Amino acid sequence: MRSGDQRVLLVAGVLGVLAQTPLGPWSAGWFVLKPNRLVAGELFAPATVFAPGSYALLGVWLALLVMALLPAGWSRVVAAPLAAVATLLTLYLCGHGATLLMADQPASARVSLGIGFWVALLACYVAWFAAAQLGAGARSYLLAPAAVIATAGVVYLVAVGHFADLGLARELSAQGTDFSSELARHLALSGTSLLLGAAIGLPAAVLASRRADVAAWLLPTVAFFQTVPSLALFGILLPPLARLGQGVTLGTTLALGLLLLPLALLPWLGRPWLKVVVIVAAAVPALLYLTVIATTLSGVLAALLAGAAPAPFGGAGPRLTQPLASLGVRGIGAAPALIALTLYSLLPIVRNAYEGLRGVPEAAVQAGQGMGMSRRQVLLRVELPLALPLIFVGLRAAAVLIIGITTVAYLIGAGGLGVFIQRGIDQVVPDLVLLGALPVIALALLADGALRAAGYLLCAPPLRRGRPRAA
Repeated sequence: MRSGDQRVLLVAGVLGVLAQTPLGPWSAGWFVLKPNRLVAGELFAPATVFAPGSYALLGVWLALLVMALLPAGWSRVVAAPLAAVATLLTLYLCGHGATLLMADQPASARVSLGIGFWVALLACYVAWFAAAQLGAGARSYLLAPAAVIATAGVVYLVAVGHFADLGLARELSAQGTDFSSELARHLALSGTSLLLGAAIGLPAAVLASRRADVAAWLLPTVAFFQTVPSLALFGILLPPLARLGQGVTLGTTLALGLLLLPLALLPWLGRPWLKVVVIVAAAVPALLYLTVIATTLSGVLAALLAGAAPAPFGGAGPRLTQPLASLGVRGIGAAPALIALTLYSLLPIVRNAYEGLRGVPEAAVQAGQGMGMSRRQVLLRVELPLALPLIFVGLRAAAVLIIGITTVAYLIGAGGLGVFIQRGIDQVVPDLVLLGALPVIALALLADGALRAAGYLLCAPPLRRGRPRAA
């Protein structure tokens, strides 16, 4: 009887064969040759462009199909090497086919990638997923070497310019430094928002895990933020930020904070509604300062990632008479994007950290208290280490979510890779759309992998074997 992982491997083989073979109305077209970037082109199957490579790749997919039907021991051994060979052949055939098609074409011609190539790429992803699942249960010693060889092969193909004749590469070349600038802005917005989300969400989750009355309003509130469409949230933030940025100076914000924050901490306010009003009023200056810090940090990160010299506060120190708009608090730009992205990141971070802390065994807490630990020591040395796997699950989910949503931040002037997606839609150029979309997918996968690795290294060894489930 075949395992579930072998069935996944079977799906990969079927997809791979389908990407190579025309079936009825289905055409396995990998390449679309166009006279220029705007007009429709002619579809080419890989076998008609470079038959030896196409047949070799078909043989790999057929071998994967056969392995999926044999006993599981065979699949565990060969799944990863076959996935590596299929991935490298697919990418080599993609670049080499474009070069062959462009050999006698004018410079205005373009080779776009057809649906057949994307199905083949999906088959590679499914094959790697099945190989990882099969290897995880049986300690496959070929999984890591196969992954390293495949990665090295992809890096080599990119480094030697193997894909230079693809329409996607030509669009990238035509954008000049715009691409690196928007990529840097995308990374800066996403990274700053994730940092703020963690700085706000983790302490809030700790407080909610200790006080039921805080959890009763905090968890529904962060869940509510997720229900607001991103464009609507940008629109809601635009008028108040525009008014505050123009009408409030840095000195006014500082004076309000110094006046209201001590009042909010006083116990003699008496009436609960009065205390709530003062706390909300005192929170406004603090949020404005946080927005200034976030906007400045995002600008510095974007400049550094783009290879430019950062110039926070316009190159001079902040002055008390300076309006907040000159410090980045505006209705359009990075400020509303950072606020919205931070709000969206709170649900996965708070919810998973809360569940992780609530799931700490009471016996472990009592053991810490019995050893004479203070409440803070119990939190730092017992509860947080045990909750760390779920905390990282929340951070991974938030990172992937933020990187995706940042794509629409260009609509309020914050920049990012969504700029190229919109340009591609406006000009009806699919390669330009892909130029914005593919890096977003790659960034999300890289962030997920990096946080997964960080979580694995930081968690105690007994906790690494567990598979925490996101709440």
